Amino acid sequence: MSMPAARMETFNMDGHAASFRLSHERTDIHARYFDDFQLGERFILPPIALTRSLIDSFRAISGETHPLHHDPVWCRENGHPGVLVHGFQVLAVTTAGASPFHAMVENSLLGLVEQSSRFIRPVYAGDTLHPVLQIVELTPNTSTGILVLRSTVHNQRRELVLEGSQRYLLRMRDRLQPDDNQA
Repeated sequence: MSMPAARMETFNMDGHAASFRLSHERTDIHARYFDDFQLGERFILPPIALTRSLIDSFRAISGETHPLHHDPVWCRENGHPGVLVHGFQVLAVTTAGASPFHAMVENSLLGLVEQSSRFIRPVYAGDTLHPVLQIVELTPNTSTGILVLRSTVHNQRRELVLEGSQRYLLRMRDRLQPDDNQA
């Protein structure tokens, strides 16, 4: 499976260069199954600046009407430096589909089975978020397994604003089938 090899470079929160591909781009990412993954693997998602336009789009989709999420005057009068980004919008930036993980599990993903998150610090309009996913648990079953990704999001000040986990049900590699990555 091959697509354009356009790359972008960013820096993870440790200051190390990290490359990523946008969700609609794929390159020679090999199909992987549950038993092909290892604890500690990381998937660095593209950073995103939460502009007023993105916040307004989220409000339109979600139906959110509280002034905390759209009225800067109300926010200042109530002790906030600006419009507060809705927690579900912050959570949305952790979608694994924005990382190479989605292409890797194209043949093995059965579904997202659980998600949990804690919102650590507020996120305001104009903040830039840096999401990272890391494999922290692999629980095999007979023909499938549960892969758990720890999700973290830091802001531009390197402050942790969200942490959570995502549990995915993946197929194991069929031992009778040839490796998908070999021609």
